[in-house]
Amino acid sequence: MDQAISLGLCKDNLAEMALAPVYKVRRQRMNKETFQWLLENSDAWVRCALLLVVVTLQRLSDLVSIRKDDIRNGRLYVIQKKTKKYDAAYIAIEITPGLQEVIDACLALPYPGSYLLRKKPTPLNWRGQRVQNRTERTQVIGKTLSTKVTRLINRCPHVQYLTPAERPSFHELRAYGIKLYQDHKLNSQPLAGHSSERQHKNYDSRHEDIRWVEIDASLPLDAVVGSETSS
Repeated sequence: MDQAISLGLCKDNLAEMALAPVYKVRRQRMNKETFQWLLENSDAWVRCALLLVVVTLQRLSDLVSIRKDDIRNGRLYVIQKKTKKYDAAYIAIEITPGLQEVIDACLALPYPGSYLLRKKPTPLNWRGQRVQNRTERTQVIGKTLSTKVTRLINRCPHVQYLTPAERPSFHELRAYGIKLYQDHKLNSQPLAGHSSERQHKNYDSRHEDIRWVEIDASLPLDAVVGSETSS
């Protein structure tokens, strides 16, 4: 259209005059009452996942990929898959007392395996292969966790007035955690991986060359679980 204007074929760019579509966000935010209900009514491994996502603010795919050996030297090392080619994706989270308590709960789960989040072993399929791309029978797959949380939310009495499309999902857990950080005047941007910088220093780097961004997950655990469930 701009070229047509320059050639004198028309006076106005009609495309710019068109109204942009307005998208209305239907899903409601997670609130304290709903989150507390989820904690109190979930299995141990799901409760660990709920606490871990709110304290560390990691995306679903990154959360279920955390391994026990990612915990070393007082830090939790995470490579955020969505922004892996940027420096901000390589984070070394300082293990604060609150995060340590969550990690201890994960490590105490009664299932073997090298992942931090683990559940009851999943049977092998008829060909003897691991199902749903699992490398270990106790491994938690993102879809499994997301589905479990969605079913819990649908049972929650605090959201029954909402339609299924309006009820919060697993994604809203991260938003809830970010709100808690902001309420405590703590910087959540590095944890959430919401960096606007487009640097490529770590792209295709060898592991020993990676420059880890050292940050901390300093949200008090009492702010997450509430006094009524922290005992």
